[in-house]
Amino acid sequence: MGCAPSHNAAAHEQINSNAVTATTIPSTKQQETIEPTKSTPKMSSGNCCTAKFRPSFLLNIILICLVTINVLISCHHNEKDVAEQLSKQLTNLNFTCYTLTDATPSSIVARANLVRWSDVFISLISRSYQRTFFCMETINYAKDLRKPIVVILAESNFQPYGALGAISAGAVRSIVLPNDGISENVLTQLSNTISNQKIKKNSKNVTDPAKMEANNDKVNMIHGDTQCTILVCTVDDGVTVAQLVYEDFISNNLNVGFENLSKPN
Repeated sequence: MGCAPSHNAAAHEQINSNAVTATTIPSTKQQETIEPTKSTPKMSSGNCCTAKFRPSFLLNIILICLVTINVLISCHHNEKDVAEQLSKQLTNLNFTCYTLTDATPSSIVARANLVRWSDVFISLISRSYQRTFFCMETINYAKDLRKPIVVILAESNFQPYGALGAISAGAVRSIVLPNDGISENVLTQLSNTISNQKIKKNSKNVTDPAKMEANNDKVNMIHGDTQCTILVCTVDDGVTVAQLVYEDFISNNLNVGFENLSKPN
């Protein structure tokens, strides 16, 4: 019959269409095999760990570890025991520490050198500290040199005022010392603060404190049994420095006079 071939052709085309579909769609088993392959990320030829830890990065870590941070602890002699305890603990953390009080070292040159030598300046502030000229002169010099200043309030009920109050307000860190002394928490705060400072090493006009003799700038003013009298003269612009010289001579029991030539007689 004439229609039969047409029907068979249509059926044949349908079979061929199904055959094509069967070849393009994988079986369920094949999908299970292929799916994990698609979800598995392709590993690159490079090593991610190698990319993170480059030689330059490791070199920076080594250089940071090799930098020695010099810490100067300034205090009144009443707080010397606390300062020495703090110095010992910071030394155990690989910081290089020196302690400077109002009395030691007595040499002006040695005192100024210690401030220049320091990378971080720690001040144990108290009422006695504020009232003592040498203590205030030291912290003012550290401020003038733009040293990072850390303030530790040795007396919890004392609030610094005037110039010391202004310096304390601008300190990189201010810590109140607890009654039990240098606690682990205080030490951790100090260590983190010191380590986070940008250290700018400057060897100009700086002598290693270990090599400096405390009395290398002193002149023997005594000749035999006779002690001479010293007159310190200055004008208004040099009063601060002249006062330092005068106080230094007085502390060594020398006969000293002081005169400001800018003042009328």
